[in-house]
Amino acid sequence: MEKWLQNKDHTPVEEHSQWIIPLQSLVSRASKTLAVEVPLLYSINGVGAYAGSCDGVMLVSDDVVLIDYKAKRYGKNVFPRFCEQQRLQLAAYSLAINHLYEDQLPSPVTKTSLLFAYPEGGKPVTVVSTQGNLLLEYQQKWLDLLVEWYEVHGE
Repeated sequence: MEKWLQNKDHTPVEEHSQWIIPLQSLVSRASKTLAVEVPLLYSINGVGAYAGSCDGVMLVSDDVVLIDYKAKRYGKNVFPRFCEQQRLQLAAYSLAINHLYEDQLPSPVTKTSLLFAYPEGGKPVTVVSTQGNLLLEYQQKWLDLLVEWYEVHGE
């Protein structure tokens, strides 16, 4: 996916195509790819630091959307109400990206989307998005967890 998003010539390995082709179809609807595999190391004064890597940042209409790809196993389904950890992960990434790359983005991240692909041919990608007040709530939950972690473990 990374090479494809960067407009580099790439043909996926055949056993991966059942995951990648539906993702490519969905992601190709974005207006523009802003960044791919974005490394993050974000330190918040008085709280602590965290690191990670974001799969992609896309421009969809006028919204800056952070995306993360997830692959599911055969016969497994996605239930958005059970995506708490992944939503927190993307909320953390959105805070970091908004701070670290604010001068390189047209606007702050306004939406995060988990893109779950399945190995079963023809099964559509499940998208679990977080935006608006819900994204703000997850960002606050992440900050609260980060404060708590550093209170327990120190620097």
